[in-house]
Amino acid sequence: MTGVATIPSPEWKKHGKALCLFLLTALALRVISFFPAVINHDESTYIVIADALLSGQTYWIDVVDTKPLGIFLVYAALEWLFGTSIFALRVAATLMVVVTAFGVYRAKLNLGSHPAAARAAGFIFIFLCSLFTFYGVSPNTETYFVALTALAFWVLSDQASPWQSWLAGLLLGIGFV
Repeated sequence: MTGVATIPSPEWKKHGKALCLFLLTALALRVISFFPAVINHDESTYIVIADALLSGQTYWIDVVDTKPLGIFLVYAALEWLFGTSIFALRVAATLMVVVTAFGVYRAKLNLGSHPAAARAAGFIFIFLCSLFTFYGVSPNTETYFVALTALAFWVLSDQASPWQSWLAGLLLGIGFV
């Protein structure tokens, strides 16, 4: 049978191991951040404003902060999906770290790096943003922004067609917001 996709696909076999290793590494390094009630004042602000948005208040009218609206919408969506779970917020941030590492890995492969160097780049990102004392494990705007930027870079590194350029621009725009 030609043209029939196999499960798991060769693409998954090729990159799935790296993705799983990134996930296990990020979980192992960031698990200590899953349980404290609050890590820093920014995270507290995200939670309070997300809760206000879910209760019908309007950003920049009823609640105000200097951050762009996007981070509060992310937290509101996570709170809507998982309830008021600090654990879920931290796991979501960890998953974004994994997404970033995978995006860096795939972009490096697209740009001609050796697979070991591409994997190393992903692991280095995970280590750098997970071991920095206190603020390194804090889920913050950069955690989400950098993930979207890495995905856009991956999309553009693959001999960008017009639709890929559009997708990368969309990812960067969402990250900016």
